[in-house]
Amino acid sequence: VWAAEQRGPRGFARLVALKRMHPALAQQERFERLFLNEARIAAQIRHPHVCQVIELGEDEAGLFLALELVAGEALSTLLR
Repeated sequence: VWAAEQRGPRGFARLVALKRMHPALAQQERFERLFLNEARIAAQIRHPHVCQVIELGEDEAGLFLALELVAGEALSTLLR
């Protein structure tokens, strides 16, 4: 998961979380199905403690999910 900038018309831009499958898994039909199912299910959830799905997309690198970006500490930092 990376922070990315979503751009739109007339200079619109916002930060999003961009989630991709690992390239080694992206070529496997089973993992693609799991990723698409995750996207469908997550898009139906409306809760203040769950990031909203903004977009499901695909480019030359494969499928991706653009999600609401929530600022905060990294999980690895909190676990230490």
